[in-house]
Amino acid sequence: MTGTVGQVLIGRTQNPSYTVLSGFWYQIGSILTDGKTNLDSPPKEFRVEQNYPNPFNPTTIVRFTMPKTYHVRLTLYDMLGRRVTTLIDEEKPAGEYEFTVDAKHLSSGIYFYMMQAGAFTQTRKLTLVR
Repeated sequence: MTGTVGQVLIGRTQNPSYTVLSGFWYQIGSILTDGKTNLDSPPKEFRVEQNYPNPFNPTTIVRFTMPKTYHVRLTLYDMLGRRVTTLIDEEKPAGEYEFTVDAKHLSSGIYFYMMQAGAFTQTRKLTLVR
C-alpha cells in the first residue's frame, strides 16, 4: 500500500506495518523516542502533566510520576477515540518519567494520551500542527 499518512482508505489492507482505522491508515514507526527517570525522591502521588510544547510539530514531551511500581499503559487515541498506538505497556518502578513522542508519521489534528497504572487513569489532549 502506498499513499500519504492519514490518507482516506477505500477498502482494506492486511499489511502488518500499517493499521487501518475507520477509513484512514497510519504507518506507525517508533513514536516513543526516549525515556528518562529521576529516582532521587519517589513521588507521593500520581501525576500526568500536559505535554510540552502543545501544539507541537513533530515532537513533544510527556511527563508522569508514580508513587510505586505499577504496570503502566500509555496509549495514544485520535479525536474519535480510536487507538492510534500504545506508547508504553510495561512495568515501571516508582519515579518521575519523561518521554519524547515523535509524531512525524501522523497527520495534523487533535489526539489524546491516556495513562493507566493500577486503578489510576488520566487523559490529556495534545494537538499536532503541520
